[in-house]
Amino acid sequence: MNKYIIPDVKINIRDLMRYVSKHSLIILMVTCLMGGVFAGYKAAPNFRSSGETEVQADAQSLYDRDMGYYDLDVSAVNDNFARMQTFFEGERNYVNNSIFMQIDPYAICDTIVQYEISADDDSSYAVASYLGNTALAGGESFDGVAASFNTDSSYIKELIRVTYNSDPYSAQTAYTTEIPLCQVNDSNPKGSVILTIEAYGTSREMSEAVMDAVETSIDKAVSEYAGGTDFTVSRLSRVYQVTASDYISNLQFETYDRLEKLGDILNSLKKQATQEIVKPALSDYTSVKSDSSKVATSAIVKFALTGAFLGFVISSCVFVLIYTMSGKLITADRFKTMYAVNDLGSTDDMIAANIRNYASGARKILIAGRADANALASSLKGKLTDMEFIPAGDIIGNADARAKLTDCDGVILAEAIGQSRYEDITEELGIISAVDKDVIGAVIR
Repeated sequence: MNKYIIPDVKINIRDLMRYVSKHSLIILMVTCLMGGVFAGYKAAPNFRSSGETEVQADAQSLYDRDMGYYDLDVSAVNDNFARMQTFFEGERNYVNNSIFMQIDPYAICDTIVQYEISADDDSSYAVASYLGNTALAGGESFDGVAASFNTDSSYIKELIRVTYNSDPYSAQTAYTTEIPLCQVNDSNPKGSVILTIEAYGTSREMSEAVMDAVETSIDKAVSEYAGGTDFTVSRLSRVYQVTASDYISNLQFETYDRLEKLGDILNSLKKQATQEIVKPALSDYTSVKSDSSKVATSAIVKFALTGAFLGFVISSCVFVLIYTMSGKLITADRFKTMYAVNDLGSTDDMIAANIRNYASGARKILIAGRADANALASSLKGKLTDMEFIPAGDIIGNADARAKLTDCDGVILAEAIGQSRYEDITEELGIISAVDKDVIGAVIR
């Protein structure tokens, strides 16, 4: 292995930056050129030569397009507003007309009836379920009550609450509460179900009237039941009381709160339709020529900056690639990172001093390489009179120069930046190592 070759070459970042900065003028020219090209590309369609008629036609076209967008936006907002308003009106009508929503939750007029349903074949729960659903449905008997209180029968149904063996089962939970299965056992020898029905109202008169309608429906349902089983239905009691219910209070609060939020949404949609969506005005587009120039100028500046940035990056990358991949000697520092050879300096005095330090007794020194060996030898002879300098030059292709290697005590490499090739320098060092001669140092010019 050649002792002058560094196997793991590392890039000197500082030297790389110096090399790139040396070509800053070229980079600046490319940056300006790319910025101009991008700016021209953007400016061409914006600053075209056109008459007033064409400008007006463009303005009308833009206006018609934006009016189309405006109509679509307004239509969408109005559709949303109409749907939300319909829903809001339905909720408000319910709140205003529902008896359930008018009840004072802490002074509820409540009529309660209890039935005991018994069957020998464990079917009490089926009968109780049928009768409970009958109470919740109401049927024709609710129509008369609704008429007497000037309301709709659907609002009467909300006043019914059904309980099976103390488990609530009301109109609000009819689809989520499971009726308990009641079987015959030691604690319930008849397999009975206690069916409790409550009828609420804003007055005792209403509560009692609703319960009368419920009992009428229950009596009719008992006579028409076709379940194929023997059962008995006994009315245990009917009482009236004034009670309170946190459940009803919370339900009323949630309903009023939901109505208020719906109102806020409606107001927001109305504001959006009247304030946030701005209708285009044709007068804004007839001055499009001057206004578009301002917009175009801003866009052109952005394109110019983008082009300049790309030009800077691309040109800089080109020089970085040249530095790292070029076959020719780029800088003196690049030489140091690739070869384990002493740098003798750049001035004649420094070169002479370093040769004196590194020569180690050598008196006959050969100067090889691609730089001007004769000029270097002449300058060194006047400073180092006790040494002989032989200008050989190219020792690769020149047989006479290579023959002089055997007669010298050491070798100085004289390489020229931009001319000497790395492969030639490597071959020169290989030739010198092959004849077992020392390389005193290198002069890079």
